[in-house]
Amino acid sequence: MKTAVETITKFSDFNDEMVISISHLGFIERTPLTEIRSMTHESVSIKAFYTRDNDYVKYISLATMQSTIIFFTSLGGCYWLKVCDIPENSSNSTEYTVQKLLKIGVEDSILAFISLEDYSDSAFLNSHSVVFCTKNGIVKRTPLMNFFRQRNGIIHPCNNGIKAINLCEGDSLVNAIVANGKNELMLASREGHAIRFNESQIRIMGRSSTGVLGLRLTDEKDEIMDIIHIDDVKTETIMFVCEKGYGIRTNPEDFRSGYRANLGVKVTSVTNKTGKVIAITTVTDDTDLIIFYKSGVINRIKAKNVPIKKRTTSCVKLIETFPKNDQIICVLKVEDFDK
Repeated sequence: MKTAVETITKFSDFNDEMVISISHLGFIERTPLTEIRSMTHESVSIKAFYTRDNDYVKYISLATMQSTIIFFTSLGGCYWLKVCDIPENSSNSTEYTVQKLLKIGVEDSILAFISLEDYSDSAFLNSHSVVFCTKNGIVKRTPLMNFFRQRNGIIHPCNNGIKAINLCEGDSLVNAIVANGKNELMLASREGHAIRFNESQIRIMGRSSTGVLGLRLTDEKDEIMDIIHIDDVKTETIMFVCEKGYGIRTNPEDFRSGYRANLGVKVTSVTNKTGKVIAITTVTDDTDLIIFYKSGVINRIKAKNVPIKKRTTSCVKLIETFPKNDQIICVLKVEDFDK
């Protein structure tokens, strides 16, 4: 008898880039980036993803077929899955939810995930960390090696379902990223506040610990939207994208690197016209952003077409024709998209 994994795995080159998506209702699928390249033209919206009633793409990431995805759940758990074991985007993929593939409870859900090309390099695992952030502004740094075990000189992922982070009551995980111990980190909130500080300000902690304060929120209605790392403050710029197609591109130097646990600075004015901040990412002139709408439509914009402005400047319109009564859900960054 074929297992679910054997049934859903299609032949693909292990170097093929895949867009991994998880929907609001928990369905997971992979879509070859070549398909999006063939359909997506600049400033043209298309209906590219299979959508179900009352469902939409909620989380998005880029990986290759040989990558291993590490998932982090709402209950603080950690699970693994190879990209080649994720069903390819089709009407048949409606059978496969995250709960079914990862064998997690219906009360649990995926809130963040990272991809690793190769986890056999112990030097990489020991020099890099997983940095978590929560909606209440808590950050935590745990060595990447803590999520693996070594047996007879071979590195393996830990058993599925291990503890990754201890979440306080009323708090929830927002994202997790891999950082090198020397990165500049930036936290951003939905109301347009941000803070930049060095990763070294977060002490190393174990998997079962809670974390420390990264950004202090003053508005009880505000919450952390995402965390990113900045590799090069000289060549990269920061893009903020709002729900209704507005955004701002600014230099990292506009955010003075300081101490964590303070109020940060205001990025831009969040209004009913712009909607809340929905995404933050580093970009260069070679970066394309693939915009995913709640309706299932996707759009593409080039970062180089967005002017660089001071962080206190009003948002500019990123998308000329915005779908009526729609909203942006997530954003995927792709380098050298046309190659």
